[in-house]
Amino acid sequence: MPTRYNKEFKQNIINLYKQGESAAQI
Repeated sequence: MPTRYNKEFKQNIINLYKQGESAAQI
């Protein structure tokens, strides 16, 4: 698996996690 793809994939996971956190706080 290309490193660039893996890095973008992890970033998407982090963004989804942060969105879930902010949604839970509201």
